[in-house]
Formats: sequence, C-alpha cells, structure tokens
Amino acid sequence: MVLIDSYSESNRNGEVNLQDEHPSDEGGKASAGGQALTTPATAYHLTAVKFYLKKSGSPTGNLMAKVYSTTGTVGTDATPTGAALAESEAVDSSTVDSSDYELVTFNFIGSNQITLSASTDYFIDFEAHSANFDGSNYIIGGVDITAPTHAGNISYFVNGSWLAESAYDTCFYLYGWIPESSYSSTHPLFNQAKSGIERKLGVDATVTRQILQFGAQNTTTGWYSLDYTNTEDIEMIILSRGQAFTFAPIGIFARYNYTGFTDGNIKQGDKITDANSLEYNVLSVQPQFIGDKFVFNVAELEKIMET
Repeated sequence: MVLIDSYSESNRNGEVNLQDEHPSDEGGKASAGGQALTTPATAYHLTAVKFYLKKSGSPTGNLMAKVYSTTGTVGTDATPTGAALAESEAVDSSTVDSSDYELVTFNFIGSNQITLSASTDYFIDFEAHSANFDGSNYIIGGVDITAPTHAGNISYFVNGSWLAESAYDTCFYLYGWIPESSYSSTHPLFNQAKSGIERKLGVDATVTRQILQFGAQNTTTGWYSLDYTNTEDIEMIILSRGQAFTFAPIGIFARYNYTGFTDGNIKQGDKITDANSLEYNVLSVQPQFIGDKFVFNVAELEKIMET
C-alpha cells in the first residue's frame, strides 16, 4: 500500500464538527467535511483514507468516507459534484476516541477500490450516515485554519450545500496501490536482466500470483475474510539474501531473506507460487523508477514452510 497524498495531523489547530446526519438540512450544522486534491502523475487503485477525528458526547451511528469528482478550482473553491465515485466500509462513530484525536481508517473494498486517474482532481471526505448526531453528540475533524500548506482546500456540507474554504486544509492520509496499467510491463532493461537470469541459472521466471481480495466481514470480530481465488501468471526473479543480478549494467542485490523482482502487478498480501511449487507471502512492495519511468517492483517475500 502506497501513500498517495497527505496533510499531517501535526498541522491541526482547528476543527469541523459533524452535528447532523448527511445530507444536513439544519442551518449551521455540518454533516460532511473533507479535502479537495489533485492526484500525482501516476494512477493508483484506492484502498484507504485516514482522517484525524475525535468525538464529543456520545454520538451513535456510522461514519463513511467517500470520493467524488470536483467542480471549481482545487486550492481555491473546489467542492464535490455528482454521485460518489467510491464509498468506504462504515465506521461505528461510538468507537472514536473522546479524550484525544486519533487517525481513523476508512477502508475501500471490492468495486469501491476505484482507479484514481493520474493528475486528476478529486474530493475525499468523511460523512455522518445513519447517525444520531446533534449539538451535544458529534464527530470532530482535525483541520488547519492558520497556515495551511496543502495544495488543495477544505469543503464541508451545511444545510443543503457544499461550502469551500481556500484558507483551510483537512488532516488526512490517502492510500492506494499502483495498477498494472501504470507499469511498463515490457521495459527492455528488466526483460534483458530477467532473460539473462533464466539462461544462466536455468530457471523459469514465470510465477503464479494469487491475488488478495477481501470477502465478507465477520460481524463479531470485524475482520474480513481473505479470498485468493483469482490468479494470474507474472514474470518474477526470486533471489535469496546476498544473491544479485546485473541490471543496466549495475548489480541489484537481494536485501531480504527472499526478494522478488518483477515488472508485473503485485501488492502486499498477495501470494506467489514459483515453477518449483514453492509458495511465498508478499510482505511489502516497493516500485523502482528511473527518473519518472517505472522499471520494476521489489517485493519482500516470506517462504511458506510445508507442514
């Protein structure tokens, strides 16, 4: 999971209060708040967003994060427009801390893991849904109202309309992973190195990727079931710690106990099966670039021991 954009909670010096169920129809009471932003020059699949929240009193009901297209100019007066492009899983507002702010995670699963296009304006927010919020029981969102430095702007929903504030920014963290469409899967440098390894070691670099997807949520524990039924073949060089291969024309070393090098799509939580039927968990993934050109991913692997 990669951090796409953020504005640190260390900047918080103000607040936006959700004191009505969304969409708010009561004067002066907000029901949603969030940040307009422009994505980087790389597309990402959306996975999660964090907002810096706390509660006052005893609000009940659910919070949800959503992603929208925008109207207006990001950084000045951008506000959401149209229906939500993606909705997170619900967060129980009663579980939010009342003593101090905390980063609350909103996860996007299934079809809500949309692709955020490169260099595109979006609005992300947190909203009060199926909620019992009022002037005494509400959720507080951390914002910067004195010297904001994020390139976007805050907007909040009050009494039927969105209001933008160019001088305010919301504290947030937006996460995703780079989709395969953003990769150069036929980069000649990596393919040359891979072919050399296959010839020198007499190995087959084709592996099977078992793709992590989240299933149903357990109503007792709150955990999601893990689904690995979807698979695809990708090309990956797997080396143990200290081994190396030549790349353009420098040496690339395996820094983990098992390291996978691939120009294919892969993400944390996937599983890999190599040509010898050895299985690995993918613990982390770091994309490698030359300038602004993606070349390959470095995956930290954990061998699954046979029982």
